[in-house]
Amino acid sequence: VGLTGMIIIILFFFIAIFSGYISPYDPNEYNLRMRYLPPYWAGGKFEYFLGTDQLGRDMLSRLIYGSQISLIVGIGGVLVSMVLGVFLGLICGFYRGITDAIISRIIDTLMSIPFILLAISIVGMVGITGDDSLLVIIIVLGLTGWITFARVVRGEVLSIREKEYIE
Repeated sequence: VGLTGMIIIILFFFIAIFSGYISPYDPNEYNLRMRYLPPYWAGGKFEYFLGTDQLGRDMLSRLIYGSQISLIVGIGGVLVSMVLGVFLGLICGFYRGITDAIISRIIDTLMSIPFILLAISIVGMVGITGDDSLLVIIIVLGLTGWITFARVVRGEVLSIREKEYIE
């Protein structure tokens, strides 16, 4: 199961990175003569294996190019979460006292709110405009996902603080 998952993830990375070379068509290229073609197995043309949309754009090409966005959002969101969570976890574990108490209560409060509800609320407050939408989504994912990183880092810092070689 693990090997299969790793192969799928590597394949996804490969497709996302080399989408310009793999994709059979430009994902935004219109071809109104080929509108609403069904997939190949449902009687469509082999050239448009997954069919076309209402503007005649190739669905396979759009799917391949869309993997880039998924990769950017996933990696970006995790990086923002990691930086924020590690930073706050280090502060909690190192300084302890009132700082640890305040940040730990914030973490406990945020853990009681469902992740998707919190993310939708933040997106609603911030609003998404055309050019900044990808950045807003990455930041929202980062702001809602840092809690786990902070708890793990805080626990490790507290554990290391109690070792004999730390004075």
